[in-house]
Amino acid sequence: SSLHLAQALAYQYLADKGNLISQNMIVLYAGDSLIFSIISGGRVIRGQHQLAGNLGESLLKNPGLEGNTFQTEPLKNFVSTKGIQRVAGSLIPLFQGQSSLTGKSISSLTVEELLSASSSGDQLAQDIIGETGKILGMKLADLMSTSSPDHIFIHGPLAALGAPFSQATSQSLEKNVLTIFRDKAKIQLNPESLTEKVLQGGAVFAAQQELAVS
Repeated sequence: SSLHLAQALAYQYLADKGNLISQNMIVLYAGDSLIFSIISGGRVIRGQHQLAGNLGESLLKNPGLEGNTFQTEPLKNFVSTKGIQRVAGSLIPLFQGQSSLTGKSISSLTVEELLSASSSGDQLAQDIIGETGKILGMKLADLMSTSSPDHIFIHGPLAALGAPFSQATSQSLEKNVLTIFRDKAKIQLNPESLTEKVLQGGAVFAAQQELAVS
């Protein structure tokens, strides 16, 4: 499952003690779902029911993309491969300029198309990426006050959105976080293939479980 994927990624970060970056991190996977793993004190927080980190399902007040509303929706509805379509569909009616995206079917908008349009200077595409990062940063600001990480690693398809996405996320995080936590966490994107990392992390997790049982 996606939750186990994020947990395996977290264990991979702990696997190589010689290159361990930090004892306190957030590792998240942003793809067709949005899953977080929290590492605190060098341990992956899995919770009593082994479901800790399933924060993509946490409710977020609609960020106002469609006017004033108090409707709440899962965070994954805004920050995921489907979420960019949701954000795009909300911003397009408000956009006054020219964009290559206005002639496309938003229900089939991909990360690759969004990135290509943004790289060519398409303002709407840049707005969509910025709004997606802004929403993610709001949730990360909440997590900062409870887990106090010094590194935040973003994996999955949305990591391919690059610097504009990470900058928007970081700016939103710094704007919304408690003052004492400002400038405490570094955001890093990792869009590369996950296969090796997941296998390594899964092996570490399996070994820990075996040792715990024995």
